[in-house]
Amino acid sequence: SDEVLLDVLHAVLELCAVDEAKFAPQFATAIELFFRALDDDDAPTPLQQRRIALLFAHYLSNTKFVWPYWDYWTAVVDEDDDDAQKRFVREVLERCCRLAYLDRLKVALPEKLHALLPLGLSSVDFDENTPEELARRADLGELARAVDP
Repeated sequence: SDEVLLDVLHAVLELCAVDEAKFAPQFATAIELFFRALDDDDAPTPLQQRRIALLFAHYLSNTKFVWPYWDYWTAVVDEDDDDAQKRFVREVLERCCRLAYLDRLKVALPEKLHALLPLGLSSVDFDENTPEELARRADLGELARAVDP
């Protein structure tokens, strides 16, 4: 359930806060092993994949989207759209876009992964926009931040 997922996320973030040097590398290894298992015959179910993508996106949003495997994961961009690893990375990035502005995410990602970001998102430059213009753009759905229902 979502409550259990939130409890797990809270535990992961607390462990990172208590001893990031010990826990963060182990968490990264666990996510990377999960990612590699997506190509196996006994891959996690689509529901498990979505839950891990959600958990991982929340983790990334709390760590400024720093991830040691981004460069390695760029290889999925060239795969078919039905590739399990590509679908997982796309799901993670879509979830991340719901948690942060597109510009913040683009800075953290290798440029090649920008191709997997959701279409239709725009950047927001707060220095050049008045509150009225930002409100108008929000009404039109042009802002990069989206709220998960």
